[in-house]
Amino acid sequence: MITYISPSENCEISLLSSIQKEFIRRSLDMTPDEARNVKDTPYRWLGEGLDDDPCSDMPASVIIKWKNTEPLQRTKFHLAIDPDFTVTKHIATVSPIHYSACEDAFFVIVNNLLSGYTYYYKVSVGDESGEVRSFSTVYGEIRTIRADGVGNVRDMGGRVNADGIRIKQGLIYRGAMLNNLVKPRCSAYNGLAVMRDDLHIKTDIDLRWEAIGKYEFCQLGDHINYNLFPISDYASLVTRDSGVYGDLVPNDQSAYFTKIFDILADENSYPIYIHCVAGADRTGCVCALIDAILGMKDEDIILNYNLTSLDSVRCWYTNARALTDKLDEVFPGLSLREQLLKAAEGLGITEETMDRIRRNLLEY
Repeated sequence: MITYISPSENCEISLLSSIQKEFIRRSLDMTPDEARNVKDTPYRWLGEGLDDDPCSDMPASVIIKWKNTEPLQRTKFHLAIDPDFTVTKHIATVSPIHYSACEDAFFVIVNNLLSGYTYYYKVSVGDESGEVRSFSTVYGEIRTIRADGVGNVRDMGGRVNADGIRIKQGLIYRGAMLNNLVKPRCSAYNGLAVMRDDLHIKTDIDLRWEAIGKYEFCQLGDHINYNLFPISDYASLVTRDSGVYGDLVPNDQSAYFTKIFDILADENSYPIYIHCVAGADRTGCVCALIDAILGMKDEDIILNYNLTSLDSVRCWYTNARALTDKLDEVFPGLSLREQLLKAAEGLGITEETMDRIRRNLLEY
């Protein structure tokens, strides 16, 4: 009745697009000093390819394809991370079943899979189920998210720190603002469904000074715990200046940072979505602090910052140089992680708070 075509049984699948793989390869080929001391972005090579790839920040899709000898009967596709199909929620985004006339085959498109997991799937026709098949995703890969109407979304989890400990997935996400999710011209339903039903966002941390006086609740719905903490730029990590935004944001923003990290220390806050406008510099600075607390290597902290360069809706490239220059100025002679931990201490983020964040987010 059901004959599976692809993927092959027990295969391992990467969730990264070809341009993401190339970006990561080039980034990690640089030494930490090279990565933090480049005078211009090392990613200018992206220019031509990025213009041709409107989904360069999106994950690679997995297409599961099969033939069905009884297509008129009710057909359902099932996906889980256990062979008994008891864990089926918040593990991926699955399209409706499609039909390809040229191949005479049915298929679903699966996005937003967890990295480093074995997935099990089956197709049921009427009251009968086909055999259970499986594939795995690459362990330790960066998990990017496809959600219509919002770009540059990725999971902070899935990556492995300097001690070989993996960050839990599905708890903390970073990305761009959610404004386009509510505009009729966008595919708002899909984006909203991903953020609400697949990622199950519970807390919104909005870093935009641009949102002051404009928003009182999250654009995913008023049931989301919405927190507006308007910060300026990377200088706000280590100085009391308001940075490039002048009087638009408070001079001393340390209170905002301590509130952000108090939320991260509360296990009831998760899953959390952190964003500014593009999810680049302000979001990048907060996430660099998180990475340092979670023990990520310097090169991985820089890579996580710079990956925003792949956001296809942006017209410039993100470079951690401004952040690392400021940290070098204030904390010379230390590693990037050590500098960020010093900055966190200066912002009033206590060691107890950091320990609670580690317990929440690391797979001990």
